[in-house]
Amino acid sequence: MSYEELKKDAEANKDKIELRSEKVRNIIGQMPPFLIRWGNTILLVILIVLVIAVYVYIKHPPTSEP
Repeated sequence: MSYEELKKDAEANKDKIELRSEKVRNIIGQMPPFLIRWGNTILLVILIVLVIAVYVYIKHPPTSEP
């Protein structure tokens, strides 16, 4: 078969091909709950640390004494 024949055959059959099964699509479509829970926890901890760091810096700014 030539390239053109293969190309025409592939275009004719492209609607018949299913790239992923339904089970795979369901697994890919769901985000694991532990990722959401731990992701939110880590973001909250980073935010709290930043707020504390800014508070400490504003309250006690670095000074240079001669």
